[in-house]
Amino acid sequence: MNTEMNQLDNQEFVLEPEWELTEEDAREIKESLGDNLDLLDMFDEQTKRENELSQEWYDKEAKEDEYQKFLEKL
Repeated sequence: MNTEMNQLDNQEFVLEPEWELTEEDAREIKESLGDNLDLLDMFDEQTKRENELSQEWYDKEAKEDEYQKFLEKL
């Protein structure tokens, strides 16, 4: 096992050359990010609306419970 480790230590690692970002690449990345951000905004809006609807439902349930208790007292 030590021999294998020494062989790995002695290997030369060749790094890939750096990728050159062109204007077209930058534009494509920006468009892609924009699409993703639009999706995130849509998700946030949907989540916000779902939370509002849930709150409305809980409020309605609470009012109905109060009304039912009121009727029971009568």
